[in-house]
Amino acid sequence: MTAIDNIQDFIRVLDENPDWLEEIRVRVLTRELLGLPQVVMELAASHVRLENTVAELAASQVRLENTFQKFVETTQEFMQTTNRRLGALEASQARLENTLQKFVETTNRRMDALEASNARMDNTVAELAASHARLENTFQKFVETTNRRMDALEASYVRLENTVAELAASQVRLEGTVAKLATLQETMNEDVGVMKGHHASIQSSKHAYAMAFRHGFQLKQTLSQENIWKILNDADTSGISRDDIVSFSVADLIMKITDSDGVDCYVAAEFSYTVDRGDTRRAIRNAEFLTRFTGLPAHAMVAGVKVTDRVKRRFIDTKRALWYELPDRIPQAD
Repeated sequence: MTAIDNIQDFIRVLDENPDWLEEIRVRVLTRELLGLPQVVMELAASHVRLENTVAELAASQVRLENTFQKFVETTQEFMQTTNRRLGALEASQARLENTLQKFVETTNRRMDALEASNARMDNTVAELAASHARLENTFQKFVETTNRRMDALEASYVRLENTVAELAASQVRLEGTVAKLATLQETMNEDVGVMKGHHASIQSSKHAYAMAFRHGFQLKQTLSQENIWKILNDADTSGISRDDIVSFSVADLIMKITDSDGVDCYVAAEFSYTVDRGDTRRAIRNAEFLTRFTGLPAHAMVAGVKVTDRVKRRFIDTKRALWYELPDRIPQAD
C-alpha cells in the first residue's frame, strides 16, 4: 500500500488514481458547486446566442432602414409618374372631347344624308311596286301564251309519236330486208370467191411453164395428186399432223424442175385470186416438206391475180418465197 506522509504524497496519489480524486470531489464539494461548470458553460453558450441574436437584429435594422429608404424613393417616383400620367390623361381627355364633338357633328350630317336617302328610297320602292304590278300582268299574259303553245306542242307530240311508231314498224321491215340482202350478198361473195379461185387454179395450171421460166427454171413435170401421195407413202412423216399431211396432198401446184445450174429440185406453189399471208405460209411449209421427203432442194412460190406492191409487202415473204402474177381474165358479170 502506498504511504502518504505529506500533502504532496496525497496529491500524487490522487493524480495517479483519478477515481479517488472524483470520489473526494463528491464528498468535499456540494452538488451546486459540482454543477457550476455546466451552468457556466450553458451561460457562455446562451451569451453567444444572445450576441448572435443582437447581431441579427442589428443587420435586420439596417435592412429595414434600407428598405424604408427604397420605399420612400419608390413612393416619390410613383408620385412623379402618377402626376405625369394624370397630366397626360387630362390632355387625352381634352382630345377625346374634341373628337367626340367632331363625331357628333359628323353623325348628324350623316343622319341628315340618310334621311334624304331614305326619302329617295321610298320613292324608288313605290316605283318598284308599280313596275312589279306591270310585271305581274306581263307574266300572266306569258303564262296564257305558254299554255296555248304547250297545248299545241302536246297535239304535235301525239302526231309525232304516231309517226315514230310507223317509222319503227318500217325500220323492222327494213331490217328484215337488209338481213335478206346481207345473206344474198354473202352467198354471192362465196360464189364469186369460188369462181375467182377456180379462175386462179386454171390460170396457174396454164402458166406452169411460164412460172418456171420466169424464175430461170425448166419445167420437167407437174405432180398429180397420185404422184404426191406416192411421195408421202415412201417418206417418213413422223411428227407431222394428219391435217398438215392432207393439206400438203392437196397443194395447189407442185412442179419438178431443173434450175439454172442443171440441179433437179421442186417448186411448191400456192395461188389465189387475192394473195394473203396463209398462201405464203402454206407454200413455205410445202417446200420444206418436199425437201424432207425427197432430199432435193425445194422452192416456195406464191401466185395470184391481185399481187400489188402492198400485198407483196404485207403477205409475201420475198426472202423465203418466189411470186408470180397471173393475168386477170375472169369473166365479168352482166
